[in-house]
Amino acid sequence: MEEWDYSDLPFHIQLGTGVGYQLAPLSRICALGSHCVTPHRTGPSQAIEAPAGWQAEQATATPRVRRMKEIAATSHVRLFTDAAPIRFPEGIDEFVHYLHGAIQHQLSPATISYQQHNPTEDEPYFYFGYSAEADGLTSEIAFQPVTEGVLVWVGLVDDRDQDDQIQLWSDIVTIAVDKVLKGYSDYEWVAIIGPIAPFKTQFIVEPATIGGMIVSKSTSAYSEVTSSFVPNVRSWGVATSHPVTVEGVSKGYNWTVASISATENLNLLCALLSVALDANWRVRQAPRVGSASDQEIPRIHPLLAGFPLSDGDVHSVLEDDIPIPEWCAHAWRNVLDDSDLRAALHAYHQGVAIEETSPSFALIAYVGVVEGMGKHIEQVTRCETCGNVTQSARRFRKSLKEVLSNREVKELADVYDRRSKTAHEGGMFGNEVLAGAMPHSASFMPMSNGDEFRYKVVWKMRDATRRLLLHYLQR
Repeated sequence: MEEWDYSDLPFHIQLGTGVGYQLAPLSRICALGSHCVTPHRTGPSQAIEAPAGWQAEQATATPRVRRMKEIAATSHVRLFTDAAPIRFPEGIDEFVHYLHGAIQHQLSPATISYQQHNPTEDEPYFYFGYSAEADGLTSEIAFQPVTEGVLVWVGLVDDRDQDDQIQLWSDIVTIAVDKVLKGYSDYEWVAIIGPIAPFKTQFIVEPATIGGMIVSKSTSAYSEVTSSFVPNVRSWGVATSHPVTVEGVSKGYNWTVASISATENLNLLCALLSVALDANWRVRQAPRVGSASDQEIPRIHPLLAGFPLSDGDVHSVLEDDIPIPEWCAHAWRNVLDDSDLRAALHAYHQGVAIEETSPSFALIAYVGVVEGMGKHIEQVTRCETCGNVTQSARRFRKSLKEVLSNREVKELADVYDRRSKTAHEGGMFGNEVLAGAMPHSASFMPMSNGDEFRYKVVWKMRDATRRLLLHYLQR
């Protein structure tokens, strides 16, 4: 059996609770494995199959690393003949999630400590591991990412009980890998979305299904606290709207992961509805596990509890009784298939959100949508010298002509210049610097520059951007 002296080599002390165990430098452990690699990224996560033999018994004739006497683990043994089929780095979090569960179930430990070594010049490898304080446990586990997956090592303290310790960790790792290979679980969730000020509120008259999500029809009104029209720390406003519930199903190895997918789909749905219904739809309650049957939309916000509200107390913009267009279901597929359209939809959605307080920056979002969709008409070109994109303004105008007449395009002739002034010089053209001022209505004076920009430029640009998005969504 080959032995090494580690007295001249640095050791990585574990992070976590309990006594500071040490792992041998992976450069020495790697000598026992094959195809050791530095951290790498692969392509998109794919379904993977366990290679034949990965669950085999301890690798035959595997030499062990001899450790210093004062270190807890005196030797490391390779656990399986093949690497565990876990993709690094995208599959590690899921594997660790199941590993923790298996450790808790099998060992009922008092503590679990995490160990990690990041690549250094002397040891250009990444590895991590766990030790636990549990009855009968005299070993630790270490994981080494390689091209084929993850190599598993058991750190032993006493060779006399190595078979029991190896079998214990083999059972734990096998449970975790098997769960990974079975794929994600389905989580049914429910959330609340709805249109908010300053756009008109809307009453959805029929349920709809978009992208597998079920959008309910509107029921009762919901009243909530808003800021007063003119800022005042002693006053507030009350607004009403008609939110709806959304039910969906998302996959994940736990709800935290599944909720990310659910929230992403929910925000994309709100962006689509904002275009389709010409309003500002937002997530009003984040997804949670459940169904619409146990998700009641309250009549009032808790802060208004105890305040008697009459129709005169509630400010409600003119309602529209409206169905969700049938084409939205087909548009969802278009959005998923076209990353440029998806990005444009989100940009428009953010422009709508900030238009009231930051019209100049909202204009950047709207112009960006039109320019971005111009890639469907004309290929993007770059300067051979500096690499910057060229002909952006021309592509912007060509994109507008998809849905506007020549006269309408000329009315927006200076929009691109204004957008550039804001983006590159911080120029403000709206009433951003007058936020909080009481609106002034003049009978004989012309409209202020800020109001003219908002109503004659930004509104027109938003309408043109929406029309362009509808053109691509309904194809």
